[in-house]
Amino acid sequence: MKLVSLNIWAGKELGPLLRFISRSSKDTDIFCFQEVFDNPSGVEKAANPITGAVYGIYGLICDALDGFSGTLSAPSTSYGQRQAIFTSGKVRAGSCGSVQLCAQEPTSFHGKSFARGSVLQWVEILEGNASLTVANVHGFWTADGKGDMPQRIWQSEHIAEFFGARKGKGILCGDLNLDPGTRSIGIIDADFRNLVKEYEVKTTRSRLVHPGISSFADYMFVSDGIEVRDFKVLDDVVSDHLPLMLEFGM
Repeated sequence: MKLVSLNIWAGKELGPLLRFISRSSKDTDIFCFQEVFDNPSGVEKAANPITGAVYGIYGLICDALDGFSGTLSAPSTSYGQRQAIFTSGKVRAGSCGSVQLCAQEPTSFHGKSFARGSVLQWVEILEGNASLTVANVHGFWTADGKGDMPQRIWQSEHIAEFFGARKGKGILCGDLNLDPGTRSIGIIDADFRNLVKEYEVKTTRSRLVHPGISSFADYMFVSDGIEVRDFKVLDDVVSDHLPLMLEFGM
């Protein structure tokens, strides 16, 4: 199977993004996206700090992914930001859902006041007698960087608890908003293979990222028993993040 994870930057690079998704759909089984909006066309949220966000991006991705089924997470922010998982019709998907990791807390950025938290979205993949939980996370954001803080420690502990309660194997991916050397990453490392670390990835951010921003944010973790056939950070510039691609066997 092949999985692609990407923070889509709210669709700001709309044309290149949709072309990448359509092209990748030919040999991808699962897409995990972060920074997704499903507001009706033209309906904006004034408190959204993401200038240029495409508020109907979820519907546009649905149109680009013919033959895929999509699900949305609960919102992780007061302005409606979500995650989305799409599974190909070739994949047998089971139950799905989302759980809150960090409760929404008020903050401000560029003069806009809003609330942000974090949510884990998941879907169960079935193959023969085997089951796999794919979790898609957009981690707790702060303008102060991607270091440890109480909310992020709790977030990682909650992720570990979630997988500890699940049967079968697991994959965790997404924009965790964490630097590699944090205790928050170490908590997850204790139970998973950290492929960004293992493959000595130099950055998960594209040339569109603002200067001074951390080179890391995005991760791919796999549990024991997952056969990693290939893993790489793709060089497609369709966001301020780069897509992460995993080919695996259950």
